[in-house]
Amino acid sequence: MSRRPIIAALAIMAVAAAAAASVWYWDGVRGQTISAIERDAEDLVNALRWGDIVYVRHEVQRKLASETSVPGTIIAVSLAGVDIVAAGWPPADAEQLDGVARGRLHHLSLSNGPALVLPVELTAYSSIDASAFSDVDLIVGRYVPTPAEQAARTALMLGWLGYAVCMLGVLGTYAWFHRRYVRELARINTHLTQVGRGHLHVLQETSSAPEVASLVCHLNTMVGEIRDLMIGLRDQADLVAHELGTPLTRLKISVDELRKPLSADNDSGQIEKIQENISDILRLFYGVYELSRTRSDCFDFSQFQVTDICRELRMLAEDYSELIECSNRNLKVDVDDQILVFCERPLVRRLFENLLDNVHKYAPEGSSISILVWRQDSRFVASVANTGSHFPKDFQEAAFFAGQRARLAEHVPGLGLGLNLVRAVAAKHGWRVWIEPSRDRADVRISGNAHEEGIAS
Repeated sequence: MSRRPIIAALAIMAVAAAAAASVWYWDGVRGQTISAIERDAEDLVNALRWGDIVYVRHEVQRKLASETSVPGTIIAVSLAGVDIVAAGWPPADAEQLDGVARGRLHHLSLSNGPALVLPVELTAYSSIDASAFSDVDLIVGRYVPTPAEQAARTALMLGWLGYAVCMLGVLGTYAWFHRRYVRELARINTHLTQVGRGHLHVLQETSSAPEVASLVCHLNTMVGEIRDLMIGLRDQADLVAHELGTPLTRLKISVDELRKPLSADNDSGQIEKIQENISDILRLFYGVYELSRTRSDCFDFSQFQVTDICRELRMLAEDYSELIECSNRNLKVDVDDQILVFCERPLVRRLFENLLDNVHKYAPEGSSISILVWRQDSRFVASVANTGSHFPKDFQEAAFFAGQRARLAEHVPGLGLGLNLVRAVAAKHGWRVWIEPSRDRADVRISGNAHEEGIAS
């Protein structure tokens, strides 16, 4: 359901409530004026009850001279058409009372301004003998608006002005919010719908709101991960189809050869080939399985923990030191005392195992293998390198794709999955992995955010 009708209904209800409050407030102020007029009329009747016309005049003068006298008061007393008291009452306006009912309030336009006037009906008061004052006319009233009514009118005007400003502020805030957030969120929702249909394109960042811009950035990162995952799955399918073709073909040829009448030596050789082909197939399946498992868990961070990456690499170097030294290669380890990272420890160990396996396979005899880790501002940088060989310049980007092997390494056994697995693990942790350009060494580096808080487990 659209929110606009609801907002419009709420605004109308607010205006109606404000209008009702204004009417109630104004009626209260006007009611005070009417009550004051009625009190003046009662005071005049009481003065007639206890004295003559002269006494009434003195009472009126005293009342008007008192501190409680209200500006704009009208009190007029006449005897047989002769004005005895005419406080605030213009004699020229006497004809306006002709035909006006007594005992009721009338709104008249007098010479001095609009006024509420009450011609007193003496017969309505049982406290006096109305027949004794049949030739007496009493008039009481107030010029309006009274000072209290003027203050109330000013308060209402200021109130409505403030209300109008508030409403404009609310409408402006809504328009700003709609332009800044609602429209952008609708665009993001449309993009997510397209992503759900398989259109994995990047959403353009156009919002000036940092919250929405951050959301778009995370969304684009997620879409990129999904796209990389789909491309990786497709590449793995191509890799399995390509890599299985050769060993399965060789396996079929070996089985066909076994069916032929051959000598015992030839049979033994064919069986060894079959075993070798089966081993290649198993290695391929285990490699693809491990890579697929890493990619499929790219959004699972439940196993992450704070880990000292320097300690992990020192332990790994100890495990590989004997193997490397026995192959006539030198191992150099130079790591900081402690650098904490937030990671999945088994995966990170597998990452560096792959890198050490690579340098051990491709480093020539007599070369040096190095493991370096150092801090760079708020990040860590790790390097696993060997001398005596290097990555060709045209292969440095392709090296991280599944099934890619350099031409110079074709004589070394392998499936071309090692660096692809390294990239998958690094991507899950938000780390950057690259090959440092060099002509005399093969240097793979990894960089990521260091964890500043916590204790390494």
